[in-house]
Amino acid sequence: MIDLLRTTPEALPKERRPLKSRIFLSCGQREKEIQTAKRVGKILAAHGFDFYIAKDVQSIFEINSEIIRELKNSDFYLFVNFRREAVCVGQYRGSLFSHQEFAIAYALGFERILVVNQRGVKREGVLGYFGCNTEEFDSYKDCLAVVK
Repeated sequence: MIDLLRTTPEALPKERRPLKSRIFLSCGQREKEIQTAKRVGKILAAHGFDFYIAKDVQSIFEINSEIIRELKNSDFYLFVNFRREAVCVGQYRGSLFSHQEFAIAYALGFERILVVNQRGVKREGVLGYFGCNTEEFDSYKDCLAVVK
């Protein structure tokens, strides 16, 4: 017999473990962004969350089979908006794929959304119309501190 009051969740059989809240992590696909996303994922896991890191997908089939399915299976949406090319002095575009995922999350009715922007990223797309205060970070290392 298992003493549920004195047993850690990891020691329980998988079917008896408490469910974890799941976070969809949208972050871009450049190598440093992926590395940062994995580090963010470790922070989330340390706080008891399950997470999915969005992958770069190209086809409608991949969007339907992976991105939308994972969004529907998630409780929270975390958008880490890294800088892309400069559009003018001091202003940059964010990741197109991440913006598309953000629009899909919004269309699916997500209410628990956190957006963190690298300093200088323009508010474009749905984010330009979305009324929210966003945390900002300067470097990849700063991003981890903002998410914590």
